[in-house]
Amino acid sequence: MGSRTWGTQLHLIDPGKPNQNAYIESFNGRLRDECLKEHWFPSLLHTRIEIETWRREYNEKQPKKAIGWVDACRLCKAVKVKSGIENDPLLKARERRCQIATFWSHAKSFPW
Repeated sequence: MGSRTWGTQLHLIDPGKPNQNAYIESFNGRLRDECLKEHWFPSLLHTRIEIETWRREYNEKQPKKAIGWVDACRLCKAVKVKSGIENDPLLKARERRCQIATFWSHAKSFPW
């Protein structure tokens, strides 16, 4: 339905050719190896917390080659300081959300 609505064509990966979409194959492998194989998921809530924790670690804390082997949070802070927008209320709200997410990442050790 979505492709018809937007007038796009779907191009599927040929069977036996995972290298046609190497980025997603790489991501799937990392998710499987670094998160799914490392944890036992006794409940849906626990599963959501573990995957969200891993997602934040993957997106925000791990250094990325594309930005000079710096993590995204450190790059964001450097840009804010350099541009002089440290006191922007929208950025402060995002930082507050990051603090809440950090709390939830630590909450995973609670017995649910």
